Amino acid sequence: MAGAAMNVKKLLIVCTGNSCRSVMAEGYFKKRIKELGKDISVTSAGIAALYGMTPPREAISVMN
Repeated sequence: MAGAAMNVKKLLIVCTGNSCRSVMAEGYFKKRIKELGKDISVTSAGIAALYGMTPPREAISVMN
């Protein structure tokens, strides 16, 4: 699709544990997409994530 415009509606960001990198990327993209006035769904996932696991304090601090 070289040169063709793509109409993206969903963005999935994946890493290993979904506790730092993908979660931070999700937050960053959600903020930027809102600032740009776009209608794109952003979520994150991990290929070895544990259900209910939360981001570490450090990741939350960096994103704040």
